[in-house]
Amino acid sequence: LNLIVAAGGVAMYYASCYLQGFAFTITGASLTFLYLVSMYLWNSLTSIDLTRHQGISRYRFYNAHKTFLLVTAAGCICLLLLISLAHSALLFWVMLVPTVAGSIYHFTIVPRVLRKYIPYSNLKDIPTSRDLFVALAWAVLITAIPHAIQQEIVFAPGAVLFFVWTFLLAFLRSLIFDLRDIEGDRIMGRETLVTIIGERLVRRTIYIILTLLLVVLSAFSVLYLIRMYPWPGSNSQAFLLQVPVVLYLWAFMRGGERITRTHTRFFNLLADGHFYLAGLGAWIAKLLGI
Repeated sequence: LNLIVAAGGVAMYYASCYLQGFAFTITGASLTFLYLVSMYLWNSLTSIDLTRHQGISRYRFYNAHKTFLLVTAAGCICLLLLISLAHSALLFWVMLVPTVAGSIYHFTIVPRVLRKYIPYSNLKDIPTSRDLFVALAWAVLITAIPHAIQQEIVFAPGAVLFFVWTFLLAFLRSLIFDLRDIEGDRIMGRETLVTIIGERLVRRTIYIILTLLLVVLSAFSVLYLIRMYPWPGSNSQAFLLQVPVVLYLWAFMRGGERITRTHTRFFNLLADGHFYLAGLGAWIAKLLGI
């Protein structure tokens, strides 16, 4: 599962490069892959008791190979920091800050004397924090890495648009998994958006987000057809080939509940399919010269 989502991150990185007008680089792809593998693996190991409610086979696997997996996660972190440092100081800081933030997510960081003023001892205790922090990490890194590799951070409209697009795709993924894991989260007392506001309202929220995305992307299609590109200097017009991503998520929401009851591993594979579609859409746009 960790390798699948990390590979999906590489597909999103490809989309990030093309849609923002940057060249795709192996360095950026490697950093994206290493970061996602290390963070998902690290946080799974530090919350290993939760995996018992997500599947006994997964729980047994993590327990049986805990040392190897910890070494793998640590090795990925060291490697991504070395690669980024060898490239430039800017890229190193872009990678270091979210890596540190992701690594301490489960650790107690608020001193005991301050807990009467701050109700949470760590980031994990903040309600809905996992969904928001994961989406934010995806959006920041995958949007910023192409800029950092080119030694510039530019808050252009195209960059802001892709940041929002990536944040929403990663956030929707987290909500989909929260819907699947709702019983285990309730048993463990985890406060996700699903356990706080309810499954029905979360599903309605997902459909509202997908509808808004479809409207916005359709507007891009119209602007492209009348030759009014939103932001010159980027490939923002290529967002019209991101429409299948929204349609895929809509279809997955309709059939995902039936899949997870019978084929959990198949569900895990399909749940990351929209990332691959985003990369594929960018690749097709490049072939077509859009």
